[in-house]
Amino acid sequence: MVNSGPSTGSTPAARHAPVTRSTRCGFASRAAIRSGSAASRASSTESPAAAAAAPDLVGGVVSVDGPGHWPGTGMAAELRELSARLAADRTALVHECVPTWYGSTAGPELHRRTIEQILHSSPAIDRLFTEAASYDPRELLPGLDLPAAFLHSDQESQIPLAVSRTLADLAPHGSLHVIEGSGHMPHEEQPAAFNRLLRAVVREMAGAAV
Repeated sequence: MVNSGPSTGSTPAARHAPVTRSTRCGFASRAAIRSGSAASRASSTESPAAAAAAPDLVGGVVSVDGPGHWPGTGMAAELRELSARLAADRTALVHECVPTWYGSTAGPELHRRTIEQILHSSPAIDRLFTEAASYDPRELLPGLDLPAAFLHSDQESQIPLAVSRTLADLAPHGSLHVIEGSGHMPHEEQPAAFNRLLRAVVREMAGAAV
């Protein structure tokens, strides 16, 4: 189940997600809607920066369980320990951490598949943890004159819901949408609910950008 609505203190509008001329959701717009999740800083937490740099090309931004300012303010010591443990025994740490990312509806098979994907990926992705600690979008968001949607799972164990709420409040056209019954991977845990919400957000942004 998805509980969505504009964030308290922000003007009603859909969230951060660039709208492309022909998105996979089947909507058309003059600008791109930029979307990203978790630690993919280039596509989620840095979307406001990209939008500010090219306002004519970006119609909105969607952040999915994005870390925002939290890595550098709420978990800096944890990230340093995590980086050290990744260097010491990456396989053991991945097996330990991945199950904690998911909500109550995820099963062992989803855990196993995610562990396999991470271990088959280049260790270069580990740098995302340390890079995220130096990023803070809070100063930029008040000047973002675009729709900004923050989707956040209610069983997210890594990033507090308050982070997305804060970012939505800071964005002039920000909105907060809570995905119920999901952890850090809503697109895998609750794909139907997640896709319905994403389509609704993109549809609203595409309409605003036309």
